[in-house]
Amino acid sequence: METTKSALLVRAFLLIFALSGTSFAADRNWSGSVSTDWHVPLNWAESSVPEANDDVIIDGSVTHQPTLDLSEGPITIASLSIGTTKASTLTFSYGDVETKKLIVTGDVLIGPSGILTHSVNATEETHRLFLDVGGDMEIVNKGLIDTQGKGFTKGPDEMTGSGRGQSHGGHGAVTALVYGSIVNPVSIGCSDVNNGGGGAIKLHVAGSLLINGTISSTAKARGAGGSVLIDADTIAGTGSIQVNGNTASSGGRIALYYNSKTFTGKTTADGAQLGAAGTIFTKNKNESYGHLSVSNTVVSSNFTYLINPNISGEPLHLQSITAHDKARIFVGVNITADNYVTEKTGLIKKWSDPDMLGANPDTWWTGTVDTNWYNGANWSSGTVPGPGTIAVVEGRYSYVEHMPYLAIENKNENLKALGVGNSILHINCPFDEENNWRLILNEDLILAPGGFIAHCTNNTSAEHFRVNIEAKNMHIDTRGGIELSKRGRSSGGLGGGTSTASYGGQGFHKNASHGSIVWPIILGSASSRAGNVSGGAGKFVITGVANIDGFIKTDGYLSTGGSILLLCDTFSGLGTLTANVESGSSGGRIAIYYREKTFTGTISAYGGIWGGGSASGTIYEKPEHLEHGILIVLNNVSSTPVFTSLNDVEAVDCIFDEILISGTGKLLVGADDSLTLPEDGIMIIEENDQASVNVVENGVFNNAGTIELPGKENSLNIEGNLNNFPGSLVRYTGVSADEQDSYIANGFDYYNLEIDAPGKTFYWNAGEVYNINGQLAVFGEPDERVTVRSTIDAEQWFLNLTAMPGYAEYVDVKDSNAGLNKYELVGPSENQGWNSSINSGNNINWVFGIQQTGTLYKLR
Repeated sequence: METTKSALLVRAFLLIFALSGTSFAADRNWSGSVSTDWHVPLNWAESSVPEANDDVIIDGSVTHQPTLDLSEGPITIASLSIGTTKASTLTFSYGDVETKKLIVTGDVLIGPSGILTHSVNATEETHRLFLDVGGDMEIVNKGLIDTQGKGFTKGPDEMTGSGRGQSHGGHGAVTALVYGSIVNPVSIGCSDVNNGGGGAIKLHVAGSLLINGTISSTAKARGAGGSVLIDADTIAGTGSIQVNGNTASSGGRIALYYNSKTFTGKTTADGAQLGAAGTIFTKNKNESYGHLSVSNTVVSSNFTYLINPNISGEPLHLQSITAHDKARIFVGVNITADNYVTEKTGLIKKWSDPDMLGANPDTWWTGTVDTNWYNGANWSSGTVPGPGTIAVVEGRYSYVEHMPYLAIENKNENLKALGVGNSILHINCPFDEENNWRLILNEDLILAPGGFIAHCTNNTSAEHFRVNIEAKNMHIDTRGGIELSKRGRSSGGLGGGTSTASYGGQGFHKNASHGSIVWPIILGSASSRAGNVSGGAGKFVITGVANIDGFIKTDGYLSTGGSILLLCDTFSGLGTLTANVESGSSGGRIAIYYREKTFTGTISAYGGIWGGGSASGTIYEKPEHLEHGILIVLNNVSSTPVFTSLNDVEAVDCIFDEILISGTGKLLVGADDSLTLPEDGIMIIEENDQASVNVVENGVFNNAGTIELPGKENSLNIEGNLNNFPGSLVRYTGVSADEQDSYIANGFDYYNLEIDAPGKTFYWNAGEVYNINGQLAVFGEPDERVTVRSTIDAEQWFLNLTAMPGYAEYVDVKDSNAGLNKYELVGPSENQGWNSSINSGNNINWVFGIQQTGTLYKLR
């Protein structure tokens, strides 16, 4: 008995001792009296910061809403109630998705006026929201967990785009790469503006999660959706979970894990405008595999690219992959599914599709060791791909630690086929046309969505790296491309200068244009300004189809565009080829050889707009049926004092079947240069105040074909020689702009001169002689006569018709002297008595009528 009493006394003593150090559970009500800092006692009505056993209540429309700083690690409380009656917001700061979280051992209630969010991120993933609940959690109607616009202002690597149309769970409208995990989404959305992309939310609920409100990591302006990751015993409710994109950007990512799911609300990861959808992954924890669903409400050519987050490890196997509504899915390597389901206009593509590689890859890049292509440990097969291998490069820094570099130095590299998707492959080939060391593909090169090829930046004035590829077929998807922009020289080149440079045309400071129009294979030239880099160089020999729905770019920055040389059987697609420049330097050079062309995209080598504008580079097309090909000089600067010259470094003799001068393009035939338009050839100078062809002293333009121009003043400027051979024609079509007149150029002999411009007025230079060795023909229409005038009223201009009479109908002529030769300017003899033309006076050797003065009758 004594022993029992002693034991009881000891136990009582121990209990009293234990209770003396225990903090009993209590309510902690937020007051925000001092600041927003959770950790300041005076911000709580009880003047005490919540501890592990405390029930936290945030329910007051106070000026200072609470911010929970988790930079020192996790915070634990017993329960949380927020916004049950009054507007209340709790902001998580410096949280992550691992340990820096809020732990609630009991229940969480988010009332109709309650909001959980995290701080806005800048350029790094600094703030995320992780709530770990030991009990149940309820989000009532109008309650919110909302991290809309809390993402960051950049993406996870250099290829994330700028401007409208960012990528995360899918591809946005700009060139970019997807990132983040399908099965464990915790990445925030990217944007190029503050408060753009969606944030990141992670909820772990041991009990039931009832969602009648909203969980949102949707983007704001110009951003991609963020992430929502939920792991709960039961997910129920009728609310919504959303990670939608904004302004042509993609949706984000959602993953739901549960033992039971009765949730009937909306779960969306839609893209915006041209943006692809994000991913929605669901998995019953009692089953081995989950389901992946992608649904988009907008029409987009962009894809939701699926990448195994453990690309070098076990395959990601799914019960199903479903493309709902307008979704477009591309399934990457190391991902398999029991079922592939498409609904409505949904689309699912795989590497093995006939229009892709046609078979599953033999190996893919894992990059587990280094960047060396020739290290077998970097490949899933354990060996370096060889001539019979179908290889794929996929993933980016979010998935692969080291990206591949293929260095071709003194031999060719051979593969069966190559695919690049949502990644970038650097291929460095030497400038060696004699040996022509290159990558040879016996079958196809496929650049899938987000797949890019580039060479390294040369970073000096010397030429070290270019891309040189030979393949059977080449397909570049709408969000794939060959990116050679800003990968050329950082200084020098034949057209290098101090602040601008020249290559395909003249830079603003008139450095020398150089290089080949028909076989461009060199790097662009560079200025010496800090940060400048010219465009790189790419050579592509495709024996079959070159389909470019994406792009080949070799643009320069503060330096010239570079070079693109493409030879193929069929040239198709709707993408872009560019050798443009952003500054006062010139465009580069592009040349394309083909048998058949169905390409409907854009090709440009624009000059830069800096200063007074610079000249465009050149675009050369060589269809098989044309012996000499097509030269296009196309610029988009508002004006420029410089020219796209044939070559400023050496004398050249150029011949083209077709020449197009478009936009503000200005073609220059330099001293000792010659330009020839053969018989049946045509040159068109489009209507623009800048568009012109200029032949300097000692330059020669030989025309045996047709020159067609509207007649803008100074559109045809001849100081050298324009030789219009027998049978050639110069046709004026008239300026279409209202209240603008047309001018007939002089300074050379015409062979045939035709004006076919009803209702237009043409001015001839007063006092000058126009020699026409073939025929002059002028065509108007009834009530839309061609008006012919001198540049100085009442002062004549002279016509020397050396071979035959002129022909005119429906004209109104004044101040014309056609009396220098035996031939008169007449019309056909039919319809006598019908007023065909008007004599407005001071005309010589024009036959105006046979029976009535003042009219011109048609003479047979």
